[in-house]
Amino acid sequence: MNSEKSNQKLSNTAPPEEHISPELMYEYLEGELSQGKRRQVEAHLATCQTCFQELSLFLRNALQPATAAEEAALAKISRITREEQITKILTAVSQECAVVNESGKFKVLKKLFAHIKLDWLKFERRGWRPAVAITSLVVLIVALAFSVHYYRTDYKIRQAENILQTNHRVYIEDVRLAGDYKPTGISMLMDEADEKLVYLDQAKSRLEQAFENGAESLKGQRLLSQIYIIEKDFKKADSLFAHLKADSKASAALYNDVGVLAYQENDWQRAAEYFELALKKDAQMREAYYNLALANMQQEDFKKAILMLQKYVLLENDKAWINAALNLLNKIQDEETIKKQ
Repeated sequence: MNSEKSNQKLSNTAPPEEHISPELMYEYLEGELSQGKRRQVEAHLATCQTCFQELSLFLRNALQPATAAEEAALAKISRITREEQITKILTAVSQECAVVNESGKFKVLKKLFAHIKLDWLKFERRGWRPAVAITSLVVLIVALAFSVHYYRTDYKIRQAENILQTNHRVYIEDVRLAGDYKPTGISMLMDEADEKLVYLDQAKSRLEQAFENGAESLKGQRLLSQIYIIEKDFKKADSLFAHLKADSKASAALYNDVGVLAYQENDWQRAAEYFELALKKDAQMREAYYNLALANMQQEDFKKAILMLQKYVLLENDKAWINAALNLLNKIQDEETIKKQ
């Protein structure tokens, strides 16, 4: 009778088939269970031969060093970059917490730690070994530390980028900021679209949080410059770009966006120079080809503008942008014909 009651109580912590799960077995061996739950497990082990044998296997394996297969698996895991590991973990966490704010940060970190721990428990379901357990603990601590930093810095920057690219649209006859921005055939002034201010403030807030938490990201600062350009606060954008251009790691995306700023200030020659610099950094940069065509058109260098668009179409995969380029190509050809007359 007592045995039946013990098994009944155990069912609250054990799987439906009434066997002790590897996770519960691990917690029992590590002394992580409360006194009540520990007694429930021990009562179950006294009556279940399968779980008793599993416990014996755990204990026997604990005294053995890691096998070659386990060492190989750990080596394979170590080759994955920290960002890849953390991104995978945060993606899993975000499925349960779609919207995360500062007040829910500790809740997210708790879920994050649980996810990491369970992932390692699945590493070897037949049992654990000291070498594997110690390595796992180190990885847990390091991964959690980097996860916290990543969540508070780079992850915020990624959120800002997603907000911008989801909401901002580029007029098809205007220059393109670096990134996966979608085109639109409608030109709209900032004061005609108050809803734009909402998403720009959201993106800016994410970036400010990242910077406050110690982020030193050229990408984050470039995204902030993009916000200034969209807001037409060219003075702030120019000031920030002056700092970024001095960095030896200046990218094609940065040069492209500096060219966009120059274009918005009607400095066609300077804009073209920066778009060309971007292409020297990255000969496959689609935005720079599109933008250089527009700058050439403004300078009435129609032949070069047509050549840039033809190269652009060969690189672009987005149908909407290809159609925009073909329409722009027809317009430039028409203007070239008019000029010749």
